[in-house]
Amino acid sequence: MRQGLKTLAVALALGAASSGAMAADDGDLGATSTGDFDIKLVHASGVRIWGLEDFFFDTDGATTQQQADINLCIFTNDATSSTDGQYDIIATGSDTQLTNGASDTLDYTVEFSDTKDNTGNDYQTLISGGSISALAGGLNAGTLVSQPDPSNTACIGENANIRVTIDPTGAPSGTYVANVNLLVSPN
Repeated sequence: MRQGLKTLAVALALGAASSGAMAADDGDLGATSTGDFDIKLVHASGVRIWGLEDFFFDTDGATTQQQADINLCIFTNDATSSTDGQYDIIATGSDTQLTNGASDTLDYTVEFSDTKDNTGNDYQTLISGGSISALAGGLNAGTLVSQPDPSNTACIGENANIRVTIDPTGAPSGTYVANVNLLVSPN
């Protein structure tokens, strides 16, 4: 049942609805009867990322390093019941520095792990030192039956983690902001 829901969710998300009309034609009663039907296969890889949250840091004027992480969900239909689904992620189109609306900027680091809670500390860097790092590839979403259900709006069964680190040492007072865009694609 769970695999069927995932397949349906991915098919709907990928636009499995036909752009051309498909309709079977039944035959009429007679000495012979002819009917016809169409066959359509939508064969495409799909991924979904969800469960992301905004990061909020309040230093209270302290200059110590700030760090936080959250668990999130990644789904790819490239997995089967016995093989893990692989995906790539990159922080394309992201702000590479925090800015305070004036001319002040602050470097920050965004790291990604394909493990919930990342107890092994196996992060891959997505943004660091004011630049976007190379694509983090070959990440593991798990088998199809072990991944979070992509039809859920809530992220249940997290299987990935993202960590943000900021060092405000020497930065003028102010509110610094940046936007991070994550692009996930099947591998």
